[in-house]
Amino acid sequence: MWNALRKAVWKWILKKLRGIVWVADEWIHAQEVKLQVTGTSAQAPDPAVDPVASAAREKVFRSKPARAARPRLRYQGGQFVRV
Repeated sequence: MWNALRKAVWKWILKKLRGIVWVADEWIHAQEVKLQVTGTSAQAPDPAVDPVASAAREKVFRSKPARAARPRLRYQGGQFVRV
């Protein structure tokens, strides 16, 4: 008898939790849709930004070669020494 009651209570709890998760998922989806709608309409170009200067800055930044990673420690003479 107790086992059947425990099983029934567990099923009830799972159903309630599933309903809560469903409502939360719907709310999150609605918030995402609202952000997408407001985000696309708010992306008008800023008149204070100079597109030519901005493109030049990006070109300079992208043209710099990536610095090669050097090891901080090197094994010399049976021990690690800082480079």
